[in-house]
Amino acid sequence: MKKGRTLGKLAEEIERQCKSKKDYISDTTALTMTDKGTLDLKDTGEFKIKNNAHGQLAARLKIPKQYYDRMLENSPKLLAENVNHWFQSNPEQRMIRTLDDEVRAFLSEKYRALDNWDLMMAALPILEEHEIDVNSSTFEVTENRLYLKAIFPHLETEIKGSPRVGDIVQAGLCISNSEVGAGSLRIEPFIYQLWCANGCFSNIAMRKYHTGRSNGTSFEDVQEILRDETKQISDKALWMQVGDVVRTAINQDIFQANVNKMAGTIENKIEGDSVKVVEVVQKTFNFNEGQRSDIMKHLIDGGDLSQYGLCNAVTRTANDQSDYEQATALERAGGKIIDLGPTEWNKLSQTK
Repeated sequence: MKKGRTLGKLAEEIERQCKSKKDYISDTTALTMTDKGTLDLKDTGEFKIKNNAHGQLAARLKIPKQYYDRMLENSPKLLAENVNHWFQSNPEQRMIRTLDDEVRAFLSEKYRALDNWDLMMAALPILEEHEIDVNSSTFEVTENRLYLKAIFPHLETEIKGSPRVGDIVQAGLCISNSEVGAGSLRIEPFIYQLWCANGCFSNIAMRKYHTGRSNGTSFEDVQEILRDETKQISDKALWMQVGDVVRTAINQDIFQANVNKMAGTIENKIEGDSVKVVEVVQKTFNFNEGQRSDIMKHLIDGGDLSQYGLCNAVTRTANDQSDYEQATALERAGGKIIDLGPTEWNKLSQTK
């Protein structure tokens, strides 16, 4: 698995972000995009806009993203005219999430902010109870997501029938969250292979989408959202639920079921053209050309032209990525390859 921050460094960054971030509810009539491509919040300030928020603005205002990006790069004045027209023509309440004086998200006013700090406080004590391997585990916060990938060495076994002698695996658990509308809160088991440090996700997941009731009554001016007692009580119930799911997921039976599923793919051979098979995988998961090339290389180097070998080639490619998000996407894709049923696998494996 791709290495991220140490647990200590992650905690420092999340604490820093807690002190810097602010959320606002605003009617769009109180928002103005400037000729510089920034967002002016009435009586509050002017903010740079992060890529994620630009994408959300384009989607909400129904401006084709390719055209939006072209205006942003080549004609910011024209972009401002477009955006401001739709702000005024179709007024609505929106949540504006900021960090370090930059707009990082443009969301529904009903968006439920499940904060990374609260998630860490709910999950880490439970992970530590189960004696995670801090050195093998990996933690990261990107522009869009938080990842806690914990490995439990006390849950360990060997993949029976593996072409590699001593293919030892351990149980893992990934807890991820987005504060900016880039995905749900997810709790996902995964398998960690010791010989190659690959991580392969199971596609059993608990998800909690960030939706809820309105954050307030209608108003025209910008107002900062402050935590209140009601929200704290509601969130406490959610984090207790998250804790229960985490405890349940760190389980010998779930681990062994995932190991058995992986072992069951070892005899499923690639019967068609392996190059074409990898091309189908590339298109299915929207991998880039470099990733396709690396998957092919690792498949050949591994010498295992099977469903199991293809999964390992994909998850091994995750370790080569410079971007933590892309690495995680490859680890999830490896799990989806393992999950292919007989009909789906036969169709893929016989590609010519």
